[in-house]
Amino acid sequence: MRRVRRRILYRSISRLLPEGESIYGAAVVWTITAKSVLMATGFGTLLLAVLAITSELDEAQLVLWSLLAVAAVAAVLTKVSVVALTDTGFVLFAGSSVRNVATKMIERLPEGVEPQKLGGNLATSDWSIDGQTYMVSKRGEKELERLKARRLNR
Repeated sequence: MRRVRRRILYRSISRLLPEGESIYGAAVVWTITAKSVLMATGFGTLLLAVLAITSELDEAQLVLWSLLAVAAVAAVLTKVSVVALTDTGFVLFAGSSVRNVATKMIERLPEGVEPQKLGGNLATSDWSIDGQTYMVSKRGEKELERLKARRLNR
């Protein structure tokens, strides 16, 4: 995460924490539920059918518009969260889907609950945090690994 983005993220987290609590790091994570994928796919299919019937677009334009619509619906249905390590341990925040900021504290994770890497691919990795599976970018993966190591070294 670039310095300016990280500073904005940390500032948004510090506003939600009690006075004097320190932030050691944070990562933006997200979930995409099966329901979201089905809704986005259904919307894209419906849009494709409507455009095919009512417009004079060629096949390539139809597919492009449908893919853009599916991506937009998926982005709206994606739940963004922020995981931060503070003096008291890991804290989970609701995040903004538009900007890298924390908007609301969801919960302080119980002592002993730590992010666990499940797997990944070239662009993202899956992490389990308190029983919920989240996706994180490779940059966020490095941050989560750093925070986990810091927590273990306390």
